[in-house]
Amino acid sequence: MRIENTMEKKLMDVYEEKLIKRYASNHPLPTILYHYTSQDGLLGILNDSKIWATNILYLNDEAEFIYSANLIESDIKTTIKSLNAPVTKRTKKIFEEMLDQSWILEHFQIFVCSFSANGNLLSQWRGYCPDNNGFSIGFDYFQLQEIIKSQEFVTFHLLPCFYERVEHESIIKELKKELFSNVINCLKEDNSDELENVLENYTRYYLLLSSIIKDGSFSEEKEWRVFCLKNSFDNHPEILFRKGKTMVLPYLAIDLQKAINDSPIQQIYIGPTQHKELSKQSVKLLLKSKEVDCIVKNSDIPYRAW
Repeated sequence: MRIENTMEKKLMDVYEEKLIKRYASNHPLPTILYHYTSQDGLLGILNDSKIWATNILYLNDEAEFIYSANLIESDIKTTIKSLNAPVTKRTKKIFEEMLDQSWILEHFQIFVCSFSANGNLLSQWRGYCPDNNGFSIGFDYFQLQEIIKSQEFVTFHLLPCFYERVEHESIIKELKKELFSNVINCLKEDNSDELENVLENYTRYYLLLSSIIKDGSFSEEKEWRVFCLKNSFDNHPEILFRKGKTMVLPYLAIDLQKAINDSPIQQIYIGPTQHKELSKQSVKLLLKSKEVDCIVKNSDIPYRAW
């Protein structure tokens, strides 16, 4: 597998391991992760054996990203003010760029695909399954991890989201401790070149954490995210585009045929609908035509035309 940026992969692999260990210390790891989608989404996944990771700025999650980015930015600004080290004009400019969200988002692209440990959640049906025609596709967690790691040309990471403020503060504290010990050393040695490398590493961590730190009001979602980071300067032929409601949407395709077994799909929930039995039968026929063997269930949430 070709890795386009070995430094990025090494850094993200370390943080992926740390974050999953942190999650597992307080929560059981899921056995199935569910992806909520529409009829078109279900048909696309089964017909093409691919699932999409979309640029985060083109999703409803943009506001969530800004929440976490602001949280990290505020904490870092406070720490910068307390630095007991000389700051040159060049270093000051580097710091300003580091804290400029528009500059960071201009230089990097973040692609995410959302899953939930809860496959039958009213808020998710409402948000991601319009017109009562939604499905919740359950993927085997361990197979999904292997699929993510086996992609060609694209480095993905599967990460849990964190909702508790105390967890946010602890995660940011770890980032800050690692970052600012290196920053202070660079300042003392007046090593601006190395400082740029240190802050580039920080930027990657910043974007990673900003994508998985979420407000506690969303905790019922029990979300996990497939995450991919791309710089904005190189040509990335693997970035594709699809039609959106008001604009074209950039996305990356995750190849599900990298699964260990025939299919990573273990279960499908059919969302609230007026025609439960007909819908269940049609999904079973669809799965049979694709030679996918999995459990099919109807949601027990009463149908409503929201």
